[in-house]
Amino acid sequence: MTSGQPRVRPRALRRGDRIALLTLASRSRPEDVEAAADELRSLGFEPVVRPAVDGGVAYVAGAAAARAA
Repeated sequence: MTSGQPRVRPRALRRGDRIALLTLASRSRPEDVEAAADELRSLGFEPVVRPAVDGGVAYVAGAAAARAA
């Protein structure tokens, strides 16, 4: 950092923390999303699947408004 500002780092994740699964561009296959959610659960986290992950409009993961929400 060259701004002279101290680095701000988030705290480390802990068991029970929620982690969002989201897609900003391309759609995800439902089986891949579920596998990722299962892996997070096995590590002690709470996955939160965002609505646009498995939806889709043409080649993107959902309508622009849904992806921005």
